[in-house]
Amino acid sequence: MTDLPSTASAPPLDEVMLAMDVVDTLRAQRALVEAELDDEGRERALVERVQAIYATQGIDVPREVVRQGVEALRADRFTYRPPERGLGVRLAEAYVDRRKWALRLAVVLAVVGGTWGWLTWREAGRRRVRVAAFAARVEASRSEAGAVAGAARTVETSLERARAAAGPGTGPLSGLLDEASASLAAARGALASALPPLPAEGYDDDPADHERRLGAREAAVRRARDDLGIAQGRVLAVERLRDARADLARVLVPLEGRTLSADETERVREAKAGVEAAIEAADPVAAREASNRLAEVVTDVVRTLDTRRNLVAALASARGRLAALTLDAAARDATRDAIAAVEAALAGDPATGAVPRARLDALVEEVSSAYELRIVSGEGERSGIWRHPEGRTDARNYYLIVTAVDADGRPVPLRVRNEEDGAVVVTSRFGVRVKEEVYERVKADKLDNGVVDAPLVGRKARGTLAVEFVVPVLDGRITRW
Repeated sequence: MTDLPSTASAPPLDEVMLAMDVVDTLRAQRALVEAELDDEGRERALVERVQAIYATQGIDVPREVVRQGVEALRADRFTYRPPERGLGVRLAEAYVDRRKWALRLAVVLAVVGGTWGWLTWREAGRRRVRVAAFAARVEASRSEAGAVAGAARTVETSLERARAAAGPGTGPLSGLLDEASASLAAARGALASALPPLPAEGYDDDPADHERRLGAREAAVRRARDDLGIAQGRVLAVERLRDARADLARVLVPLEGRTLSADETERVREAKAGVEAAIEAADPVAAREASNRLAEVVTDVVRTLDTRRNLVAALASARGRLAALTLDAAARDATRDAIAAVEAALAGDPATGAVPRARLDALVEEVSSAYELRIVSGEGERSGIWRHPEGRTDARNYYLIVTAVDADGRPVPLRVRNEEDGAVVVTSRFGVRVKEEVYERVKADKLDNGVVDAPLVGRKARGTLAVEFVVPVLDGRITRW
């Protein structure tokens, strides 16, 4: 049997505890200890001082215990030295802090799980969006392919109708129709080559293959649409060229039966040649522009012809009316000059003949007319009036109010210029300016019995232009009072 170690030499527990307390006290007095441990004499003084500290607290500490505490402090016997942080120590620490680590782990798991769930949800949403977008493209492709196919049938019908209207031949219209047929065939070939798209439900299995097939189909439909657009353009060009050819004959109709001058004939010929050249070049835009130019030329020529015809008719009418009159010298000279002005317009540009014709018509009417100027003297009517000249209150202008009447007493409208504002008014009643004594004589005549006994102011005979006044008058007329 192995002998148990003897405990006779081991110090009692209370002495050990007391020694540990001494060490703590010495640590609290660290500066004192460092100063007293330099030599043996000071060490004894330190022991005595520590005993005194405990004595003040009523504790009797043996000298040997204090000395042991000093030795222990010097040897760091009771100083805690942590173990090395090996695996076992770390596991022990983790076990001690298991609540804290469990909470941290739970938070980490929650964050990781939430992030994973959110990413999964987002990816699922993106997948749904991708599938929905693909399905929408598939539907759009089908719809567009159907629309192109329907348009192709419409173009085919238009093409057949255009070919029938154009008739046989190898002209520009035939070439355009052949191009339209070739483009229509290419469009249908592109539609036939288009691969049917894969269903959207399997998109995630192989997105690249789905996109490839759908992209190829979309490209084929686009080619078909482009080719069909070319075919439509060619058919439309044929229709416009055919319309331009029909317009060519229609626009020239107003010239049938008319006699054109050499210049007018040349203008029409050049405009017509422009339309024919555009049709021959199969250029519908140029043909439309040329047709518009031709229409403008024909309109202008017709307007000129009508103006010339009207001027000729006006001259014939004026000459006929003047031939029935006996003209005085002034009327003869005036009408001769007016006729010459109209004839000059006929020889040059008939469009400039509007003013000379109007002057001639007015002159013929004036020469052909016969009337008297009589003072108005009806009940409640003014027979005369006076006015202050503009800007002068110290003077007066006097007027007799007259009316122009024919032999039957009917009013005769005349062109009268108002001296106050320069306006020319067509009227049969106006004021004739006279001297004050003439005005006063007529006034006295009317005040005598309420009637102007001598109302005649002047006469104008046929074949003349001037009025023969029997009452002295001055220049100046008014049309408002």
